[in-house]
Amino acid sequence: MNIAQQIIETYGATCEDFFRGLLVGNGGQTYCRLYLDLHDYSLFESCEPSCNTWLHRDDDSLVEIYAHNSYGMGLTDAEMEHLREHGVSDFGYVEWLDAVEDGIETALDWWQRRNAEIVEREN
Repeated sequence: MNIAQQIIETYGATCEDFFRGLLVGNGGQTYCRLYLDLHDYSLFESCEPSCNTWLHRDDDSLVEIYAHNSYGMGLTDAEMEHLREHGVSDFGYVEWLDAVEDGIETALDWWQRRNAEIVEREN
């Protein structure tokens, strides 16, 4: 299991909640982002009232992995009931996690290269 997969496993509930929000939405009232904190390798969701508001650190250690506009996917009543009863697995969740894993791996690779360049400049 690689680091990205370990992060996803550790923050599985966060991923599931974020994906459920992507499916259900809230009428576009918020813009939600899934962030990776490169200091502690945590995943967390942040929802803001505008797509023009986001979290940022001066050292660029917060990376947006995925975002959605909270309009949802237009699920039918039957699909909503299925989601409530059986969870997110039947709605493309595994494929979405593959995209999240790719995003995490890209962020980790960038962070490692960035920090190596900083160390090299300082020497």
